Amino acid sequence: MIKKDKLLELMQTKVYKPLTEDELVEKLSQHEDEAAPWRQLIAELEQEGIIVRTRYGRYGLPQMMNLVVGHLQGNVRGFAFLLVPGREDDVFISASNLNGAMHGDKVIVRLLPRRQGKKEEGEVIRILERANEFIVGRFEGDDQFGFCQPDERRISQDIFIPRGDTGGAQTGDKVVVRITRFPAGRHPATAVVEEVLGKVGDPGVDVLAVVRQYDLPEEFPADVKHQVAQMRLEITDADLNGRLDLRHWPTITIDGPDAKDLDDAISLQRLPHG
Repeated sequence: MIKKDKLLELMQTKVYKPLTEDELVEKLSQHEDEAAPWRQLIAELEQEGIIVRTRYGRYGLPQMMNLVVGHLQGNVRGFAFLLVPGREDDVFISASNLNGAMHGDKVIVRLLPRRQGKKEEGEVIRILERANEFIVGRFEGDDQFGFCQPDERRISQDIFIPRGDTGGAQTGDKVVVRITRFPAGRHPATAVVEEVLGKVGDPGVDVLAVVRQYDLPEEFPADVKHQVAQMRLEITDADLNGRLDLRHWPTITIDGPDAKDLDDAISLQRLPHG
């Protein structure tokens, strides 16, 4: 019978030494027709980071190999921290040890020898899952080539936009780009402009940028629209009961021109004694 627990229990034993896929399948299979399902399970567990494959093609548990699996939390200064489920302390990853990984990516990290008085550090050895196919940011450049400066500051590197992929974007535009090549070595991430949202600072552009960045729905559900359509907009005497009606007073907001929640206002009234 194909059971994940059976595979993990084997790897958790003290006498276990990393085995190849063929060796694992041979050891775990009771019947010939179980080979393919075991191979599929091994592939799935590797993709999830529950087990890892060494450079020699042998499988084991991360914790038995001085490895940890988690998600990166980037920093504007270029380094990152690895957040590991069930682990209290995060792991510091210097910019030079990210090896092409970006904020939000699920990665396998090799723990480095700990220096006295220093935070635990590690190096990314494999990227299991990418988090940033689409990025929202400010375009800098022209119709020849350019760069996207991500709104998400934890993505610290600009994204290169090659000639022919700028989508007509101009300097100062807010854009959505799709990464076509992730960073590797000294080469930055490369992308193509998928959408120009408008000029940075123009009304509504920042809201649309947030919608795109977090993949939020742009339309209200049908039941919400139905409820709004049924709402009464007229103010009745019953509505005014217990309230002070100040609608005849001249009132102005003191919120700034770029404010989104206009909830601070003042009214002026000349008093008899000045």
